[in-house]
Amino acid sequence: IKVAFNYYQQAAANSRNPLIQVEAQLNQVSLHIEQSDWQKALNLLPKIQSQLDNLPLSRSSIYASINFAKSLSKLMQVPGVTTSLNVDAAKIIARGLKQAETLKDLRAQAYALAQLGNLYEQTNQFNEALKLSRQALQIAQNINASDITYQVAWQVGRILKNQGNIKDAIPAYNSSIKVLGTL
Repeated sequence: IKVAFNYYQQAAANSRNPLIQVEAQLNQVSLHIEQSDWQKALNLLPKIQSQLDNLPLSRSSIYASINFAKSLSKLMQVPGVTTSLNVDAAKIIARGLKQAETLKDLRAQAYALAQLGNLYEQTNQFNEALKLSRQALQIAQNINASDITYQVAWQVGRILKNQGNIKDAIPAYNSSIKVLGTL
């Protein structure tokens, strides 16, 4: 992990492409989170946030924003880390969704909706999580994005299970397994 971290650090420092810099820093944050080094992860967030705000609109910049929000939501689950990170994560994903809609990028829309649904799931807002996840699932299925479809079908199954709706959760899980089998 230390070697990977050093490579990401070099990529962030040496690249002239702002997107590559942000992606390298996001990977550093992920490694810090994986190593439970919360403070180092938190220290990188303001720099990444300011860089994200300056990236040109593209699918890659949308994905980077959503990945940033995913890191925020992981940090939110750490005891002692402020829960306002959750609000920030939701706002960032919602902005990414609007950007995907502006670009008419259905794949990015499905990804953003899935991540927003996941965030609502983490905060036990199951009705909203289910609504967003089903929207993501429909888009992902319509564009044959199997890599998104299986994850969102599994997410729908989890949400339904958490709501006590085992009867409908089982077909969602089965759908996820079926799609995984095709990958």
